[in-house]
Amino acid sequence: MLMDPAARRTFLEQYAVIRHAEGRGSSDSAYYRALPFRDLSGRNTSQWEIRSRSYRHFERVILHDLERKAKRPLRILDLGAGNGWMSPGSAPSGSKIYVEFAVKNFGTATAVAPWYDYILLSNDYAIGNDTAVAVVQHMANLAVGATYPVVLTQLQLPVVPAGTYYLFLHTDGSNAVAETNESNNLGGLVQLIITP
Repeated sequence: MLMDPAARRTFLEQYAVIRHAEGRGSSDSAYYRALPFRDLSGRNTSQWEIRSRSYRHFERVILHDLERKAKRPLRILDLGAGNGWMSPGSAPSGSKIYVEFAVKNFGTATAVAPWYDYILLSNDYAIGNDTAVAVVQHMANLAVGATYPVVLTQLQLPVVPAGTYYLFLHTDGSNAVAETNESNNLGGLVQLIITP
């Protein structure tokens, strides 16, 4: 169930083409530094306008209130779990699969390592009663706007009944990093059909 290196390269090349066609991502770091306030690609401007308004509201209302209570300026640290990919879309119970997730620092301060990222298996969309199928320790600080991948080339699935499951990433799942927004630490939901 694991992709060989040539198939993985092909998959990643095709994925990059699709994401580029959708207007997602850039090889230019300035693109990411400008988000969420400016979409330098111009392709998803309306989506980023919504995200920037949400962030500005957070700054004006929530952060302002927190700073008033703390009686000092606060630096925002916000790790976010992002896109998740897995190959293949189905796998036998107890087999090994390839998964890849991305984590981004959406805050205004460097995230100081270490922390743990959890890959969870769920039989529903609800958080809770999920099984941690992998725990990955992140050992490097993460600068503002920076992203890192969480890649497991041979993720061992547990032996579970056949059915539809979901894999998702819980970055900083043990709350080692004090953040102003913990609500986006879960993400990258990927559907997985487990067969007998």
